[in-house]
Amino acid sequence: MEGNFSIARQIACPVVLISSALENGHENTDFYMLSSISYVNLEPLILSTAFLKTSKTAAVALASTQMAVSVLSFQHRKAVAKLESQTSAERDLISASENLSLCGFSFGRLNSGLLYIRDSLLACSLRIFERTELDQYNVVLAKIEERAALNLDNLGDGTEPLIRYNRLYATLDQERLIQGNDRYPV
Repeated sequence: MEGNFSIARQIACPVVLISSALENGHENTDFYMLSSISYVNLEPLILSTAFLKTSKTAAVALASTQMAVSVLSFQHRKAVAKLESQTSAERDLISASENLSLCGFSFGRLNSGLLYIRDSLLACSLRIFERTELDQYNVVLAKIEERAALNLDNLGDGTEPLIRYNRLYATLDQERLIQGNDRYPV
């Protein structure tokens, strides 16, 4: 087990904000979480993520089989740090959209009503079609249903994908690429 953990913690994954919504009559209650996502197939494009079984966002996404994913960039690092520093009690005091704004995110809504980050590198709605239950996680496979129209020309500097590497946030810059896979495997 320890050997697998040391290997797994070296894998770099793009940081995403996953959102889901619970319908309450005429209103939706939004949920969100920071996570990572990877692709498992290119044609058709199939994405995968792992949900902790205790996650409210995951429970709502699994119940509705729908979630939105926003791929974050280096410019979101400070907002991500603010979001991660909050306790769940602090997050529960205000709505998801208010909290995302307070942390520095600019959000919009897809046609499905799900939240997405406007200045993300990619934002889309996904339909979950497969789920595998593990001890502590549910691993899901999902297909893209809708993509947000993003204006990537106005993003400026900091448009490198934000990755999670060894439990830290970074980007793949030239220096890290030169160091090679032994020092920075992806």
